[in-house]
Amino acid sequence: MGRHRAGDAAPSGDWIDAEIGRRHRLSVFHDPIVAPEDRSALLLLFPTQTDVEDYAHRDEAYRNLGTSAALHVLRNVFADFDSYVLRLSDQRVVEHRPMRSDDVLHSDVFIETHECDGDADVFALRIVFTDTIGALVFTNFATFVGQLDNPSQQAEDDEEVKASDDGLAATV
Repeated sequence: MGRHRAGDAAPSGDWIDAEIGRRHRLSVFHDPIVAPEDRSALLLLFPTQTDVEDYAHRDEAYRNLGTSAALHVLRNVFADFDSYVLRLSDQRVVEHRPMRSDDVLHSDVFIETHECDGDADVFALRIVFTDTIGALVFTNFATFVGQLDNPSQQAEDDEEVKASDDGLAATV
């Protein structure tokens, strides 16, 4: 299996393949009892806890919770790649049961598939949310597209390295 160097612009194909199917556990991802000063903007989607049970608020919350969990994991997985940018391109939610105001959610994020599409990598993620006893609450399916932030700059950097690299010249 190939290795990547810290500071590489983008992950290699074999490095990505090693990440496919790996489980990334976020032990307590959403806790409604969290102190107000510790609440993130994501959790403030619900003005009151009773709004969690209002369907109008739930769909957006499911999408935002799923995106937030996926990005949390992706930032860690791709942390060594400074110029590699991941963008959400598609998202679908399957509700297994309605989320309740007292639900403490746990999340498992899986990078399911990887495809190359020109100069971009397309990743399909499955984000599974469960309650404290492990019962399914909802599953979020998301597609992220990853590519170099500035591909032309990376090409210039590669050319400079090749021009200055003497290689392993053998002397006789």
